Amino acid sequence: MNIKGIKLKVTLLLILCWSISQAGLGQTNKGRLVEHIVRKSETVYSIAQRYGTSVEKVYELNPWAKDKIKDGDKLMVLSTLDSLEIASQQTRTHRIEAGETVYRICRMYDISEEALLRANPGISASHFPIGVELRIPASTTTHTTDSLSHEEREEHKAKREAIKVLLMLPFKGMPRHVEFYEGFLMGMNDLKKDGISINLTALDIPDLNTLKHHVSSGILYGHDLVIGGISDDQIQLIASKMPSEGLYVIPFSSQEYSNLKASNFIRINQPAREVVARAIPKFLDKYNGYKIYLAGRNQDREEPFADELKKSLKQSGSDVRYIDLDRQTTVNDLPARSVVVPVSSSRDLGLKLFSAISHNNCTIFGYPQWQSYGTDFLSKARKYNATIYSSFFFDPESPDGKLFLTKYRAWFNKKTGNNYPKFSVLGYDMARYFIRGYASLGLELTTHSHLLPSDGLQLDIELDRMVEANGFGNMKFYFVTYAQDGSIQRISL
Repeated sequence: MNIKGIKLKVTLLLILCWSISQAGLGQTNKGRLVEHIVRKSETVYSIAQRYGTSVEKVYELNPWAKDKIKDGDKLMVLSTLDSLEIASQQTRTHRIEAGETVYRICRMYDISEEALLRANPGISASHFPIGVELRIPASTTTHTTDSLSHEEREEHKAKREAIKVLLMLPFKGMPRHVEFYEGFLMGMNDLKKDGISINLTALDIPDLNTLKHHVSSGILYGHDLVIGGISDDQIQLIASKMPSEGLYVIPFSSQEYSNLKASNFIRINQPAREVVARAIPKFLDKYNGYKIYLAGRNQDREEPFADELKKSLKQSGSDVRYIDLDRQTTVNDLPARSVVVPVSSSRDLGLKLFSAISHNNCTIFGYPQWQSYGTDFLSKARKYNATIYSSFFFDPESPDGKLFLTKYRAWFNKKTGNNYPKFSVLGYDMARYFIRGYASLGLELTTHSHLLPSDGLQLDIELDRMVEANGFGNMKFYFVTYAQDGSIQRISL
């Protein structure tokens, strides 16, 4: 064993000896010291939730776990739950059957969606495979308040620290922002069912002067999460005055901010350049062994995805094959394992390509804009099992998508707008992610976001420090396949 390994074992031994001496052979006035054997797909976050403790407390007893944990590792955990509660979480299981959803399972076992997803890393509303065995946690209320009287429960709720959220957007005459706010309220409602207390302040910010007035009054102080700013000057102002005790979330802008005077800001919308840079390697992995073709006409301007793909193919020594749709009105000699990429996201180019390819042995790879071109366009794309890349994707025909749209109409007596992305769903996803993330991780949300389930209806989130700035950005995107059988397959990457 090397010196580093010896030091690590000595450190662990000292920690365990201190814990046992404090605990009286496994008991403390704050919980029980237990040994947990890590199972496949578990994370430090899910283990902490299982035993009613925090990630930080797990790391205190197991500093080596900050690097990585794997199946079979042993962790010492200071649990706040009794043995019966822990056992109930470890033994209850449910095998997913056809037609079941996260929502239905949660109602079946009287648990929250958040609790189910925490107990089953890798499972989400959009990734819910038939046959997978779920771990069913005990009810959140069972852990905390079932043994209390009504008065004690109310006192327990009152003592919980509320997450303070400030939302600053122009609302008057801006129906998309109103929809974002409405979806945000729906997300908050879900979180409150999980026991998270929230104080929301929503301000109408029609112009920069109004924002300056509110900022000068000190409105940013005392809030855990500040979400807003739609123009560069508004974003610059909020960032320059944002206190270090909170997180600033830029909801819509995809600008590359290299000079913001804040290190605790988060940009959600990714610049197209960054999405393309992440999507190209995934494309090459997905179509490894395929013949790759670029298709276009003289009038089509080559977009960044096609341009970067061409560069990557040349760097790898692969041939760059072209289909000239001005000269070829019918393309019928492609090999079976081939993928065709139009050089631009143009709707007309897509339709031209669909009509030119006379057989469906090949597949087509397209662009985020395709999801906004209507059902007729997408039905033609299905003939070729077409796949697109996109930072945002919402399937209104999925069980969870239908449920959201039904709830939205019931809440607000109207349909959500037919826009891309859907701002109501965007508000819903961002409320659920950031509020529950801050409730669990505080300011460490930026560096430990991988511990949270990424289960957005339209937007999956995982944060990483941006190369060009001090802040953090979202790194997740989708590959979405419109299959010939009518299904939609969405893979979060």
